[in-house]
Amino acid sequence: MYVCVVGLGLGGLLLFLVLVDIGCFFLRQCGLLMCITRSLCSKKTTTSGKEMEEGKEIEEGKEMEEGRRWRR
Repeated sequence: MYVCVVGLGLGGLLLFLVLVDIGCFFLRQCGLLMCITRSLCSKKTTTSGKEMEEGKEIEEGKEMEEGRRWRR
């Protein structure tokens, strides 16, 4: 008898927590479901570290060039 009551209580608590997490997922973009979604659906890059550094240097060069244009 007591096992049934405890089981129903834990089941209700688990259902409540899942509903709160779903609400956070859609309203505030946070919670356990959002963490799982971001880790499974995130874009993975195939660029190496060296290519990333070269890309960063190119972007920095563009920013400096734009800065020069504004000063003129």
